[in-house]
Amino acid sequence: MAGGGYLTAIVIGVLMSEFLCRGISVAPVVPIKHIRREALILTGLFVLGLTCLIVMKFYIPQNGGGTGIKITKVIVGVVALACMFQIVQIAYLLWLKYSPSDLGVSFNKAWLGIVLIPVMGLCAYLFAPEKILWGFAFKEMGFVGLILQGAILAAFVEEFMRHTVQTRIGAAMGSVATGWFVAAILWCFAHAPINAQQAGINFGWQSFAGTLGILPLGLFWGYLSLRTGSIAPAFILHATNLWGLQNLTGPGLSH
Repeated sequence: MAGGGYLTAIVIGVLMSEFLCRGISVAPVVPIKHIRREALILTGLFVLGLTCLIVMKFYIPQNGGGTGIKITKVIVGVVALACMFQIVQIAYLLWLKYSPSDLGVSFNKAWLGIVLIPVMGLCAYLFAPEKILWGFAFKEMGFVGLILQGAILAAFVEEFMRHTVQTRIGAAMGSVATGWFVAAILWCFAHAPINAQQAGINFGWQSFAGTLGILPLGLFWGYLSLRTGSIAPAFILHATNLWGLQNLTGPGLSH
């Protein structure tokens, strides 16, 4: 029943988005200056960051070790954080003289995300109210923590990554759908380390497979960015995703 609620919310969200955006032309193709180069660099930096994160969490001793181990841990950790939090990518794109709006960072159609919040919440409430995380999140992190961790470190960073990667891969492959799907898969895989850590299991291919439960959500958020040319609607839904929507298919899936 919970899985049905999850998919129901996604389908309703897509249908409502198309209805509310009727008469509004699909967002124009994002101007990309160096299509293949940017696709390769942005995807490569993401993979590098994820690899370093996995190595840091599962393959470098967390305690003890000699000076060499400690230095390695610091270097790997810095690379992981700089790439996973899009610091290097943002610096690179700004160096290419992209404006924020060129990168999807605008308030364009932000209202769409606000309108869709009750849909997500209602589906979670009707199908799996025990999964709703608002009370737990406020208790554990407080308001400031939610803004910092939920809105900035999770929602903004991940939606920025999704939009820039899916547009570049889509342009390089000559297929918007390919970029959309590949970016959603990469986004899912980014959650593999923390999910394995939370579940207390050894990291392996199962850790990646276990993240695919959030793929429909990633595809939905990616669709919103493509449809509007802005990360604002997806960012708003992502930042308020304490309805536990991604958890309707099982425990331990972090957004």
